[in-house]
Amino acid sequence: SAQSNISVYPNPTHSRLFVDNAGNEEMKVLLRDLSGKLLDSATQLSGAKTGFDVSKYSPGIYLLTIEKNSATQTMNIVIE
Repeated sequence: SAQSNISVYPNPTHSRLFVDNAGNEEMKVLLRDLSGKLLDSATQLSGAKTGFDVSKYSPGIYLLTIEKNSATQTMNIVIE
């Protein structure tokens, strides 16, 4: 799966959200609200960790999409 070497934590979160890419491929990480509006994004190299500051967003459910090769996976992120 697209997420086999990826860790996303903590979830729920209130300040920072981290995405670890332990795989050996570059990937793109997209953070959107439920309406689909893009709030933040990062291109992540293999073996890297990216942190998003989510403290500026209202509490609720957000969508984190990981694009790797041709695989796309979206998961819910809860911001408290």
